[in-house]
Amino acid sequence: MENACIRCGSLHVRRHDMRAYKEIDMTGVHWKAYQRWWCVDCRHAFIPERHQRADASPFSQEVREKATIL
Repeated sequence: MENACIRCGSLHVRRHDMRAYKEIDMTGVHWKAYQRWWCVDCRHAFIPERHQRADASPFSQEVREKATIL
């Protein structure tokens, strides 16, 4: 499974670095990591679309629903 650059579509990419984010759910705080990639052609770091989060909130959907009930 290849990771194509989201800007130029090139397959000439390399692993760039690992980043982490915390997710807060009903059981506590969990750290999750994701791989960033570097496009050699357009010289831009990116996250593949399948690993991008839908929103920037650290709270899971379960926690947000519980908060609206309370």
